[in-house]
Amino acid sequence: MISDGFLDNSWYMVVIVDLFLHETQLKTGYGYILLAFFLACFKFTSDILLVSASHRIVSTQLYDCYQIKRYQAKLWLMLGELLVILLIIASLYYLGSLLSNEILWLEVANADIVSDIVTRKSRFQLAFFVVQFIITLGTLVGAGSLWYFRGLEIVVS
Repeated sequence: MISDGFLDNSWYMVVIVDLFLHETQLKTGYGYILLAFFLACFKFTSDILLVSASHRIVSTQLYDCYQIKRYQAKLWLMLGELLVILLIIASLYYLGSLLSNEILWLEVANADIVSDIVTRKSRFQLAFFVVQFIITLGTLVGAGSLWYFRGLEIVVS
């Protein structure tokens, strides 16, 4: 997965290019400032797909394990799907805040408005990472219990 340092570094590079273009007074379109938004879209999409796929793989294996009841495996799957939906919602709100922040940066809006948008963006990013951590931890627990039960199947047979 792409770390947040990658997004921060790309943002700094865009700011440096922006400052250079302002100082040299070159005529350019300002669409390049939206680069960080598109990079964030790829990052959040890949994070969601990786977490969702790993949870579904573990859920399928739990469903096939004879020592775990079917309704428990289905409940496990539904809880994970609910958390993935929450993850998608948090990422969409974060990306919307990021896009509005970049648009306000282009329009040179009031500093209070920009500060409010940045605060909301940070909160949605925190929510995304907390939910992502919960799903990852749950998948780890599911894989660990699967490993334990599969080990018992080998010993019993």
